Amino acid sequence: CSGSWPRIPLDGSNETRNTTCLHFITNDDKHIFFDAGTGLNLAKLQEISHKACTICFSHAHFDHICGLHSFSPLYNPAWKLRLISSDKIACKNPQNILDYLFNGANFPILSTQLSANIETLTYSDGFFIEDMRIEMCPTNHPGGNTAYKIYYDSKVILISGDHEWADEPLSHTFAAFLHDVEYAFVDAHFLDQNFSQFKDWGHSRMIDWVENFKDTSLKRLYFSHFNPASTQAEIENEFNQLSNLKNSFSLHLAHDGLEIVL
Repeated sequence: CSGSWPRIPLDGSNETRNTTCLHFITNDDKHIFFDAGTGLNLAKLQEISHKACTICFSHAHFDHICGLHSFSPLYNPAWKLRLISSDKIACKNPQNILDYLFNGANFPILSTQLSANIETLTYSDGFFIEDMRIEMCPTNHPGGNTAYKIYYDSKVILISGDHEWADEPLSHTFAAFLHDVEYAFVDAHFLDQNFSQFKDWGHSRMIDWVENFKDTSLKRLYFSHFNPASTQAEIENEFNQLSNLKNSFSLHLAHDGLEIVL
């Protein structure tokens, strides 16, 4: 898990922090990245001996795609890359992401100069990667966002991308989507203390997820995607208050380099 803490530390620490990327490795050594922020470049690429991976984009806001510029497999013809997104988000397809990032203005080379073997795919509701079923659900975020629900090895895992809980149709649909999730990695960008200033920015608080996962199958809830303006102390203080509540699932703060075996 990468890109969970703010990129620039404001609490005096020297810790390097990144934007969003979650690296999922299957039992048979398939590598799937969810989002491609700067955390993408923490991946130990030398361990991917077969030189193939999949990247699933929740949406195309810059903090979720900016790691692609320095992702070395894009420039290596020995690599096979599969890029996936929903056709319900503003960018419509992964090729548009590449064309935007690699257009000569935002980066010195063009997308047509990338030498990897790249396949771009779009889906509306879900897809399979061999025996792994992945369902998709649109969420409440400006420009659109896709949450991914992974069914694999008798487990159900949610990666939310960005979402703001509100009394609106997308939130109602998304709430139903959570019912069978056991492990969740979610957007907790804002703190409760200043959340009212950021209505309609498309992000949530930790407490929003705790409330919406009540009466579900959830076992573990991992908070990530914190606001760069929040210090670690502020995040931990709010987290500790929530941890004192009686929940049927455990709460966790995700961080760069976090490794989890499910």
